[in-house]
Amino acid sequence: LGDERVAEAAVVGVADDAGLVKPIAYVVLVAGLQPRPDIAHAIQDSVRARLVHYKCPREFHFVAELPKTVTGKIQRYLLRDPHKKE
Repeated sequence: LGDERVAEAAVVGVADDAGLVKPIAYVVLVAGLQPRPDIAHAIQDSVRARLVHYKCPREFHFVAELPKTVTGKIQRYLLRDPHKKE
């Protein structure tokens, strides 16, 4: 996401109740930072300064790590449906 507080991030599209796909960000913060609302707002402001409004994530979920394959690729399908098992 281009912010010094973000170690790693993934953005996925998730359909809302109306069937519209909205971007949602899953963020791993750099070591030593704890998730707080002010950090989420600062990251969101940073992203909004560089992207058009419809591409900006509507929600930010802080996670300890992103699900990955053995080769290190992010498993975005698990982020789209967090109840799905491998």
